[in-house]
Amino acid sequence: MTPGTDLTDTIERVRSAVVQIVWTELAPPTASWPLGTGFFVSDSAHVITANHVAVRGEELLRARHAKDPRVGVGLAYENAADARGRFHVRPFEIVARDKAHDLALLKVNPNPFASLTNLEPIRLPAVASLSPKRPRDGVAIALSGYPLRKPVLVTTAGIIASSWAVEVQPGEDRPEIHDVYLADAVSNGGNSGGPVYRQNDGVVVGVLVASEMEAAQLTDDEGNYVDADVFSNAGISVVTPSSYVVALLEANAVEHRLA
Repeated sequence: MTPGTDLTDTIERVRSAVVQIVWTELAPPTASWPLGTGFFVSDSAHVITANHVAVRGEELLRARHAKDPRVGVGLAYENAADARGRFHVRPFEIVARDKAHDLALLKVNPNPFASLTNLEPIRLPAVASLSPKRPRDGVAIALSGYPLRKPVLVTTAGIIASSWAVEVQPGEDRPEIHDVYLADAVSNGGNSGGPVYRQNDGVVVGVLVASEMEAAQLTDDEGNYVDADVFSNAGISVVTPSSYVVALLEANAVEHRLA
């Protein structure tokens, strides 16, 4: 840790850069459904998230049962004792994708950096700094996001377990990625697209794209193993390196911050 810095200070610095990606139904009865997490990478209101989160939003927009659906970026209101977990949702457009590394680049409009003031109860946004350098195994990291449909920011912590992982098996809505980090930190559905950052300074080293799951070992009455569609969280998170985020931003002429 940097002298005088601990994870609580780092979380507070990162908090303002993290957003929720959310589906909302504006026609009565109104409803909302968190899809994932993202984070600001420019003061022009560009946001990085996982491409499979953006794809899920597009699928919901096409759903016939929705009367007036929207997919947007949720900016958190300040929490208080009598009010917490509230968001101001703004629309976005998808600027570009890197499907091979499960990344999507969004642009929020209107730009909250230009249109929010200290008079509003919404937390003023911040821009995350990125490190394209490959971290060493054992580096202390944290990940923040909105897992399990929780309306408040949730942070878990751990270490980079491997910075040289070579493959994650493709899922139903995510590709097969051949260059990832593995983090010994718990993540869950809803964390996808969120930042994975160094505990000492909040610099983002990657984007959370998946949680490793393992099949439960079940037996029948005679002690024989049986196939079952039961899985548990292995406690290992799959991370797309920030170098691919930087490449996506540079390819689309988006100014960003490097550390």
